[in-house]
Amino acid sequence: MNKINAVITAVHGEVPEKVLSNFDLEKIVDTNDEEEFQNLIGKYSSSKNIVFGRSPTHQELNQLLVEYLSLENISQNSNALLKDKVARRELRDRQEFTKSRIENMVNLTISETEWVFEKKEKVRLSQICSIIADTVFSEAPILKNELVNRSKPSGSANSAL
Repeated sequence: MNKINAVITAVHGEVPEKVLSNFDLEKIVDTNDEEEFQNLIGKYSSSKNIVFGRSPTHQELNQLLVEYLSLENISQNSNALLKDKVARRELRDRQEFTKSRIENMVNLTISETEWVFEKKEKVRLSQICSIIADTVFSEAPILKNELVNRSKPSGSANSAL
């Protein structure tokens, strides 16, 4: 069987004019004021590939995350748990319950968030991701191959290997 070798001969990329810092992103994420939200959209909407979201459930999610981190801190730093099997089990159960609530809340938050992209309001997140991917990877080759585009190839594709 002949072995085929491939070599990457060129790579294309783009550097944004201004990279937003974590502080800039935190300001964008952490506002409840409608006027400030609209000002941020106006200020950053001309930048490439910036998505804004407004969620009614973000405070509940933050509370759950604080609770989970507190439970994690207790589990790692409490000496009393070393001797108390019941308390360890209770803490582990509460951590698992809180984790499942966080997962549910993240799904709810994503579905109930109003996404704004390029001054278009109420666009679905999947549409935004597709637009951004098409823009960012516009020069990428299109590969139509079952072995590349599937996480688990079919039996016939496996036998072809």
